[in-house]
Amino acid sequence: YFAPVGVGAAIAYTVASTGMGILFNLARLLVTLYVALLVFVFGVLLPIALMVRVPLRRFIAAVAEPVTIAFGTANSEAALPRAMEAMEGLGVPREVVAFVMPAGYSFNLDGSTLYLSLASIFVAQAAGIHLSIGQQLLIMLTLLLTSKGVAGVSRASIVILLGTVGSFGLPVEPVFILLGIDQLMDMARTSVNVLGNCLATVVVAKWEG
Repeated sequence: YFAPVGVGAAIAYTVASTGMGILFNLARLLVTLYVALLVFVFGVLLPIALMVRVPLRRFIAAVAEPVTIAFGTANSEAALPRAMEAMEGLGVPREVVAFVMPAGYSFNLDGSTLYLSLASIFVAQAAGIHLSIGQQLLIMLTLLLTSKGVAGVSRASIVILLGTVGSFGLPVEPVFILLGIDQLMDMARTSVNVLGNCLATVVVAKWEG
């Protein structure tokens, strides 16, 4: 009478602990992505802004709304019209905005590239596959290419990730685990994409005098 109960309790505990373990690992990945994006913003974008003497207060006030839209919708396309208006309001010429901003949406996806790199390593670790430094660098370079031209809509990066991990012989099943927190990650990476494109527009305008 007690044996089945004990076995059932053991199975239930194993399932529960495994589920909590997955949630813990996903939480670590989410925190790692947010920290990496903050490091990128303050370690790369901010020095660039200071180097070209971007008026930070005016710039932050101008990008606040489009970045907020991108964060709330996880869709950079939704923030594009407001971002272009904000850059023109900041004083960037219309022709610069009309060229740099749409081009950046295809070729300047900083947040998405950071996410794809972290997600690829997560997939390998979830599958118990060790990647050498050379393999990691090769995956990173591949992602730099495959992420170009990705649609600026929610969950578009998942498609790129599936294709990339499959081409390197990694299992695709762990990718579907990411769907549980993909919306939260998408909000952050989309915001950084929009912020980076706005800064690139101002930098090009500075170069053009």
